[in-house]
Amino acid sequence: KINQKLSMKYDLIIIGAGSGGFASAIQANELGLKTLIINYGLAVGGTCVNVGCVPSKALIHYAKNKNRDFHEAIEVNNQKFQAEKIIIANGSTANVPEIKGIKEVGCLTHITAPSNKKLPPSIAITGAGPLCWEFSQIYSRFG
Repeated sequence: KINQKLSMKYDLIIIGAGSGGFASAIQANELGLKTLIINYGLAVGGTCVNVGCVPSKALIHYAKNKNRDFHEAIEVNNQKFQAEKIIIANGSTANVPEIKGIKEVGCLTHITAPSNKKLPPSIAITGAGPLCWEFSQIYSRFG
């Protein structure tokens, strides 16, 4: 039984603060919605940010460069910037494979697929990363 005196009214309640919940909260904030996030376990960002994709990329980078002498600096437009640490957070881009006929039939990527308004009559999904598996599941469930 909910105690009405203690309950609060929100426009949106998000359960889980993984990447999906976090992205939803950002969008809700941009829309001016009063939002509550309920989260248990990992911190905001979920598996990818805290124990998965992001830390693994840092470890790969470290392992690849463990014997090199680093001077943490970058150059942008002929101007040099230095720091003890540098974070590279440039996102991702879609790589469309060179498959004969792909341009004629069209190609969706992880960037364009979410805004696609119609289900394709058939689909082939290439790759074996997390997004490929997720979009395979999405399209399979939608039929």
